[in-house]
Amino acid sequence: MANPLPVAVAAATVADVHRRRSRRLAVETLLERAQHLPEPDRMLMHQVYAQGLSIARVAHATGRHPRTLQRHAERLVRRMRSRSFQFIAQHLDLLPRDLQPVARARFLHGLSLRDIARQSRLSLHKVRTRVHTLETLIRAGALV
Repeated sequence: MANPLPVAVAAATVADVHRRRSRRLAVETLLERAQHLPEPDRMLMHQVYAQGLSIARVAHATGRHPRTLQRHAERLVRRMRSRSFQFIAQHLDLLPRDLQPVARARFLHGLSLRDIARQSRLSLHKVRTRVHTLETLIRAGALV
């Protein structure tokens, strides 16, 4: 009777290779999308995913609490994986000029409506209206 162990080891090895390849592709995708983030967030993603530094080490170097930095990194990854982020990153230049700053601030940089209004010197109502228009475009998957 043949020993089934070598077959099981080979299957596990193939699965490990596929898992590593899948993880590498996911990391490459995240790093590509990180180019749309503000500089501090882009640096965090680069340090953790490209350089392989631990969150604890980056936190120590930046003077931030590790758990705070961990949550921030998780939120960044969640945002970069979102359909909204992907759509705006791909189509930002095709949007009307009046929607571009709001799209960048809201969907790529993750700013609140109030912060966008304050920074862009637009009324909160105008920002809300533009975000609603962008969300409609994103849901429809339509270009302007």
